[in-house]
Amino acid sequence: MVEHRHAAIIGGQRCGSTLLARLLAHHPSVQFAQPERPEPKFFLWSSDHDEYHRLHFSEVAGLLLEKSTTYLERPDSERRMREIPGGVRPIVILRDPVERAISNWKFSRENGLEDLPAHLAFSEKSELRPFPNAMSSSPFHYVRRSMYSTLLEPWIQSRGADGMSFLLFESLTAEPEEAITRLQTELELEIHRPASIERVNASNRVETIEDDVLAWLQERLRPEAEGVVKFIPGVEKIWPTLG
Repeated sequence: MVEHRHAAIIGGQRCGSTLLARLLAHHPSVQFAQPERPEPKFFLWSSDHDEYHRLHFSEVAGLLLEKSTTYLERPDSERRMREIPGGVRPIVILRDPVERAISNWKFSRENGLEDLPAHLAFSEKSELRPFPNAMSSSPFHYVRRSMYSTLLEPWIQSRGADGMSFLLFESLTAEPEEAITRLQTELELEIHRPASIERVNASNRVETIEDDVLAWLQERLRPEAEGVVKFIPGVEKIWPTLG
């Protein structure tokens, strides 16, 4: 029998998950789920082991890796991952929650999904707006997707922090080789350094964030960021929201 294991990058959104997926996919022992776009999002609807392999992998060997930032928002996907023989190890990559929320808003603006300025877009009411049925999650969940403690709670309760891998966007972009080496070790992969490391999906859009909006975001998201410290020691020295 061919030996293989499973892992999935579950988010967060606008936290470097695509960059992380491409870096890991360069590893000779990693098989990355196809197609890359649109993402399979397989565990949103199924836990059929054989179908997962048949639909998304040309070879069932080594570490089978998938990515979807929607998973972090859908704890039902965690249950389906546990139903796969051997389980699926979730990989979480997070970014300063205020920076993530702003990047999400800019991304929605760039892609023609958002026309509200910052002082209107960042509100609980704004996040309740309807969105296209073809999308698996709302492009307006700027604050909700930065509520890390809330999003992680069902995952941690189910499998514990030791059953997951955690990484910071800031570490991946500042010291990519060190971050990837540490993660490869945790995933029990031989160390393999990609030839080149370039950011993807980076936003170059210049937008004005009013001081009162920034202050509201920091106040709203600081408690959510504080909950991450127990899973990622030292994050309080990296994220401005915790400074």
